[in-house]
Amino acid sequence: MTTLLIVLFVVILAVPLIYLSTLKGEFVVSRSLTIGVAREQVFEKIKDFRSWPEWSPWLMHEPEAHLEYSDAPDQQGGWYSWDGETVGAGRLTHMKFSGSDKIEQKIEFLRPFKSVSQVWWELERLDEGNTQVSWNMSGSMPFLFRFMTKKSLNMWARITIPVWPCYVAYLSLVRSTPVSVLQALSRCLRKLP
Repeated sequence: MTTLLIVLFVVILAVPLIYLSTLKGEFVVSRSLTIGVAREQVFEKIKDFRSWPEWSPWLMHEPEAHLEYSDAPDQQGGWYSWDGETVGAGRLTHMKFSGSDKIEQKIEFLRPFKSVSQVWWELERLDEGNTQVSWNMSGSMPFLFRFMTKKSLNMWARITIPVWPCYVAYLSLVRSTPVSVLQALSRCLRKLP
């Protein structure tokens, strides 16, 4: 009887672990849009972490999240951290700037679970005053959370896709942002799921 219980326990433990080992834990999320702003202006806005509460889809979901910035958040090595009930806690660091074409970042999630991913922005000048903006993130889920990879990708789609029109509206207004335009942008964001 004891042997049977041990075998049963091992099987109950082994089946989920074998299942998890068959799942891919790696993921890549990419979103692109074209905006009517010069590449250099978009680059400066993305580079300056202090502007992110105004347009970041992640931070817009919880504007009251606590934010902290390094001494030079718009420089290579600069960072900002967040701590909120909805968005969890983490830190985003600028790793490398490649002209005004690309920004490479490291994102460290501390809560709801720890993970580290790579983020990069690619900015392509299409013509005078128009830029193709691509945001990308790649990483892997911790082994015991691999079953959540697909769910996490769906979550990112829900967070980022509905916010893109508001994001485009904001980045298209980097030259001047009258209060009425910001209020309209704010109303747009409040309608999001």
